[in-house]
Amino acid sequence: MCFWCRHKATSHKRLHHLETCRPDRLYTCRPHIQTCRPDRLQTSRPDKPIRHKRYMIRSEDEPGPLASTSVFNFIKNVGARSPAPGGGSVSACVAAMGAALGAMVAFMTYEKRQFEQLDGKMRQLIPPLYATMNELIPFIDKDTTAFNDYMAACKLPKGTPEEQAVRDQAMQEDLKKAIQVPLAVMQTANRVWGQLQELHYHV
Repeated sequence: MCFWCRHKATSHKRLHHLETCRPDRLYTCRPHIQTCRPDRLQTSRPDKPIRHKRYMIRSEDEPGPLASTSVFNFIKNVGARSPAPGGGSVSACVAAMGAALGAMVAFMTYEKRQFEQLDGKMRQLIPPLYATMNELIPFIDKDTTAFNDYMAACKLPKGTPEEQAVRDQAMQEDLKKAIQVPLAVMQTANRVWGQLQELHYHV
């Protein structure tokens, strides 16, 4: 997956990688450009610095059906005559986009000439913001799944005392799981509140 930054790259600057398996590390690698779109980097002047820079992101695990659908379909699903997806999935989506916007601002500030004094700070802010964005995406589907599991438990038979006991236990277990998802969303999003405040202060 390629993220192209449209800012000027001088000849001494190197290609930067962000590895999602090591979100604490934003590091430089070999100075030559490796690209899946070599046509974008062709130039008639070999001595002229390439004006594009690529941020390489390792492929993530496949997202769930809600997270991988289009924005249009996601909104249509939320507005449909069904209780899920609902507020939990929407909150996870909004939280992920909030972290993504923070990462975008930090990426666009990093190595900009007018903000070069902030490079060190951006190197600190980018990894947690980007990692949190990725952590929040799965909760979009997890919330709906947890709610559906609880609703399925509510529909278990309750004609006998034994069935009632099984149903009650299943409802309690699934209710706890359903509560844990939005709680985890809040805790995960809150972890980068400080980084977002720093970003707002500096940029």
